[in-house]
Amino acid sequence: MKTVMNKEGEFGKYIIQDPTGPSYHTAAARERFLGFGRYMMYMDTNAVPGAFQVNTCWFTGETPAGQPPEHFHDYPELLGYFGSDPDDPEDLGAEVEFTINGERHLLTKSAMIFLPAGTGHSLPMISKVKRPIFHFSTCPIPEYTRDDDKQPDPETARPLSSEVFINEGGGEYGKYIVTHVHVPSYFTEHDRQNFGSFAKLIVYMDSEVVPGAFMMGASWYYRPIPDGGPGEHTHAFPEVLAFYSADPSDPDDLGAEVEFSIEGEKHVLTKSSLVFMPAGMKHLPMTIKNVRRPFLHFGICLNSMYESDPTE
Repeated sequence: MKTVMNKEGEFGKYIIQDPTGPSYHTAAARERFLGFGRYMMYMDTNAVPGAFQVNTCWFTGETPAGQPPEHFHDYPELLGYFGSDPDDPEDLGAEVEFTINGERHLLTKSAMIFLPAGTGHSLPMISKVKRPIFHFSTCPIPEYTRDDDKQPDPETARPLSSEVFINEGGGEYGKYIVTHVHVPSYFTEHDRQNFGSFAKLIVYMDSEVVPGAFMMGASWYYRPIPDGGPGEHTHAFPEVLAFYSADPSDPDDLGAEVEFSIEGEKHVLTKSSLVFMPAGMKHLPMTIKNVRRPFLHFGICLNSMYESDPTE
C-alpha cells in the first residue's frame, strides 16, 4: 500500500487543508469577520469537483451588536457550534443567539441545528466568549450562494419574539436544535462498550433524532483507537470527514497523526483537514497515533441515516 503525507498522492485532491474561508465573502465581509473569527477550511464543488458545500471556522470574539435580518434558502442547512474545551465538551464557552422564523433561541451548550428548506433564520450573535468556539455549516448543494436577498415577506413574517428559548426544545422550533448526546443507532455493542475509551461524542443528528435531517456526528478524540476502528467500506451517498485541531491558537496542527486510506492509498494526516468521499469510493481503515492533544472529528453524510457496505 502506498503511503503519502497529508494531501499528496493520487487521491490527495479530495483533501482540503488550506484555510481559505467562504468564496462568497466579499473583501469587506472578510475584514469584518477577522475582527471576531478565524477562517478554516471551505469546501464546495469548485474546491473539490463533485463535493457538497461545507464551511468551517473559529469564532474568537463577539460579533457586532444588532439583530441581523432573517433570510432563507431553497435547500436545507445544518449548523454546528462546538465548545473548545475537550475536558468539558458540552459547555459552549460562549452564548450564541439566533432566530428561527422570528423565534429567538440562545445556545450555551455545544449544539447542532437543522434548518429545513425555506426556514427563515438569522446569522448568529455571539457574546460572553470565554473560549473560542468551533463553527461549521453545510448544505447539500454543490455551491453555496448567500441568500440574504431571500428575506421573509415583511407582510407575513413573524415579529421578533420577546421570549428567548435556551438550548434545545422550547417554542415551536426548538425541535430542530440538538444539544444532548444521542448514541448513533448504527453503533454495535462493541462500539457502545469501547468508544468511550478513546473518544467522546459531542452531538449526533440524523432523521431519527430530527425528522427530515441528514446525518452528522461529532466527537472529541483523546487517544489512539485500540483496535483500528472500522475496516474499508463504501457508501451509496457522498460523505465528508473532518479532523480539526483543538487549539484555536494553532489551528493547522492536528496534534496527532491520522492514517486514513482512500482506495487503498494511505494518507497520514498531520494537519487539520476536510476529506470528501464521493459515493462508492472505498475508504478506511483509519488508525490514530501519536496523539499529543485531543482533536475534533466529525462526519457528514448526505443521507437520512448512516449506512455502509464493507468491501470485504
